[in-house]
Amino acid sequence: MKKKPTLFRNEEEVLTRATHVLEQFQEQDTQLKKDYERLLKDYKKLFKHTKLLVKMSDQQQSQLTTLTEGLQSSNIELQNKAEEAEEAVRASEKKLAQFLEAIPVGVFVVDASGKPYYANQKAQQILGKGIIPSFTAEELTEIYQAYLAGTTQLYPQERQPIVQALKGKISSVDDIDIHQNDKIIPIEVWGTPIFEENGNITYAIAVFQDITERKHADEERIQFTKKLAKLNQAYERFVPSQFLSLLDKQSVIDVQLGDQIEKEMTLLFADIREFTSLSEEMTPQENFNFLNAYLSRMTPIIHKYHGFIDKYIGDAIMALFPTSADDALQAAIGMLKTLADYNKTRGRPGRPCFGIGIGIHTGCLMLGTVGGQNRMDGTVISDAVNLASRYIERCEHFQKDGVPDDWDGVEALDSKC
Repeated sequence: MKKKPTLFRNEEEVLTRATHVLEQFQEQDTQLKKDYERLLKDYKKLFKHTKLLVKMSDQQQSQLTTLTEGLQSSNIELQNKAEEAEEAVRASEKKLAQFLEAIPVGVFVVDASGKPYYANQKAQQILGKGIIPSFTAEELTEIYQAYLAGTTQLYPQERQPIVQALKGKISSVDDIDIHQNDKIIPIEVWGTPIFEENGNITYAIAVFQDITERKHADEERIQFTKKLAKLNQAYERFVPSQFLSLLDKQSVIDVQLGDQIEKEMTLLFADIREFTSLSEEMTPQENFNFLNAYLSRMTPIIHKYHGFIDKYIGDAIMALFPTSADDALQAAIGMLKTLADYNKTRGRPGRPCFGIGIGIHTGCLMLGTVGGQNRMDGTVISDAVNLASRYIERCEHFQKDGVPDDWDGVEALDSKC
């Protein structure tokens, strides 16, 4: 039971006494009696109001106590929630840190002002040192010795992906070298900004990896490509690209034994007059020097007029012109003019002048591959081949000083496939 306040414990006793005193003056009609009656009346009214106020104060106190207890309970609950949230954040950060440490690429983070904030172990391994908070993003190239690949020039600040990220841009580069003492590590870098909900940049992240192995692979690929190009050029010396095109082949490795086509083309034969007598006066080395000097002057002329060499037969040239007999005729004229110029450098002991014979014929022929599985060659089969070679002998009757006097003597016999 709630204890009665001290102020109201003797209220009834006081009122009883006051009433008893007033009864003693009942027979009197004095001013004192009147004043006492009024005072008693005011006393009762005062006590009534006082009791009401005290009652209201008790209610407010009870409400305040209840509210305070509720606030205390809410505060405790909020504290518990905050601790749980902090624990969850710490657990999340721990997991994130474990993840960042586990990935095989470097991760480097700066805050919105450009101050280094975080670098995982892979980043520290590649860069050769950890984060240095006292520096800014613009100073990172010098601190971590980042150079433009293949040079001794520090990497331009404005091109750094992490600097671009601080400007809100996503970018990547693969032309940075990190210099660590006597070691150079080429890296590829990606930069990206991290935004707050209001759109402000809060962090910039650079992710990078060591591309040493890739660089080596690229170097090997480039060297292989160059070697392959040289190999293809070497193959073309033995198997002309025009020969492959006529067989509808992309590469010499596509050529099979027995591949063939039938097509109308123009053949050109050319050989050196009295080569046997000339060669007998020369040593083996001089023979090869002489032939190569002659052939190196004739071959470009054939190519100039859209022909290609089918084969060299000793001192003789056998060329094919797939497009036009006029091309072969123009090539023959060019060969004779070139020979005349070449002879001007000779005409002395040990370097006599010489002449050539040229036979041209257009006809239907078969072009293909012959031989065995381990050795095959391209060849032409046709009567046109024999006719062209025979015309060389007839050229002697129409030729003076290596240049024909009458082009009517150059025959072109047509036969249809």
